Amino acid sequence: MTDVLWMFHRVRMGRFRLDTVHDFARRGYNLRVECRRCQRVMLANAVLLQIELGAARSKWPIERVQACLKCRGCGHRGALVTACRITCRSNFCPTSNT
Repeated sequence: MTDVLWMFHRVRMGRFRLDTVHDFARRGYNLRVECRRCQRVMLANAVLLQIELGAARSKWPIERVQACLKCRGCGHRGALVTACRITCRSNFCPTSNT
């Protein structure tokens, strides 16, 4: 691991796990949601999704959340969720694959 001096404190740089929507929100990431059938991609704000899911469901494993997500385009349930940098300001904003 790499040591970085930040504000006069030594910080260890390392990997962290994003297992729940709560983890995405806490670490400052949005969710990139891709439909498994039509490959439509949406960016979801993790903080707003966490609020919408509620306290209990925001701590579900991300695999369980993936199974519950429904595509707005084709209606298929099941998606692939990955992390993405915070780039958009709205809750759901379509990318080029609309």
